[in-house]
Amino acid sequence: MIRTTIGGAVFLLLCAGATRVDAQGVASSFDQLSVLVKPGDKISIVDMTGREAEGRIGKLSRDELTLLTKAGARQLGERDVATIRQRRSDSLQNGAIIGAAAGAGYGLAVLALLASMDDGGGPIPIGVVTGMVVFTGIGAAAGAGIDALITRRQVIYEKPGGGGQVRISPLFLDGRRGVAVSVKF
Repeated sequence: MIRTTIGGAVFLLLCAGATRVDAQGVASSFDQLSVLVKPGDKISIVDMTGREAEGRIGKLSRDELTLLTKAGARQLGERDVATIRQRRSDSLQNGAIIGAAAGAGYGLAVLALLASMDDGGGPIPIGVVTGMVVFTGIGAAAGAGIDALITRRQVIYEKPGGGGQVRISPLFLDGRRGVAVSVKF
């Protein structure tokens, strides 16, 4: 009886964790970018020369973006921009799933401990199963809460293809010297 209940609980946890997660795409045109941001949003732009500028979007059209910076308005065409980043919060879904799994794991450990202390014949009290469900909910809430606190600068626009990148760096390893070269297309 105990093994069946624990096996069923583990199966339910695996089914609950099997969700589809879609990453938010990166725009490759200003037209696509207009779906992700609106005028007034704060962004940082890296232009084709490698210079970075921060500001708010003044105007965004299919061909041009106006960036409002402390130094004034800056008009940028799609050909002028290499990358655009925006500070965004982390998805709450993965934190809730991880927290629920941790809470359920704790609940399963308590259930196993109580089962090992049982004399071997009685059914699992409903309070123990309820406690496991409660621990799962508390874990999910804690995981989502932690994820709500996490923000990072995500790339929301990247100029498609065309520009390759070559990086060269010195290499010192086990008394050897050399050069590491990486090429990105």
